[in-house]
Amino acid sequence: MKEQIKQYVKELLPEIMEINEYLFNHPELGGEEYLSSQYLCDVLQKHDFQVQYPYGNLATAFRGELVCGPGKK
Repeated sequence: MKEQIKQYVKELLPEIMEINEYLFNHPELGGEEYLSSQYLCDVLQKHDFQVQYPYGNLATAFRGELVCGPGKK
């Protein structure tokens, strides 16, 4: 299992670096992270997360849930 996780992280590394670059190149003030929160929601949805956005009482908050089961990752 540990080797599978290592391999999966290795496969995701380019995307992780893209996320890092995006966040670095699009700085936002605290509480005003509209671009970055939407970007992160899009990334999560691409990886089959169910995303609630906005979430709670914050316009920039989100909640991601990965539902696992038969036929799921």
